[in-house]
Amino acid sequence: MYGEWDSKLNIVDTHRRAIFADLYDRYAPGLYGLSLRSLNDETKAQHLLKLVFIEAHERLAEMPPQHKLSWLLGFAHSNGFRLNIPFDNHNV
Repeated sequence: MYGEWDSKLNIVDTHRRAIFADLYDRYAPGLYGLSLRSLNDETKAQHLLKLVFIEAHERLAEMPPQHKLSWLLGFAHSNGFRLNIPFDNHNV
C-alpha cells in the first residue's frame, strides 16, 4: 500500500527537481551577471542569487510557467531593495 505512494511521491519529487534544475540552469547565469553588474560586488550578487533561487524552489508550483523570468527578476529586484542593494534595470 505505502510502496505505491512512495513510488508516486518519488516520481513527483524527481519531476520537481528536474524543473528546478532547468530553471536554475537557464536563468542563474544571466541573473547572476545582472546582479553582479548592478551591485558591483560578487558576495552581494551571490547572496541575492541564493535568495532568489531558494524562494523559487519553495514557490515553484506557484510560478507561472510563461513568466518565470519575470518572476525571478521581480523577486531579485524587490529583495535588492529590501536588503538596501541598488538593483539597476539591465537586460538579462
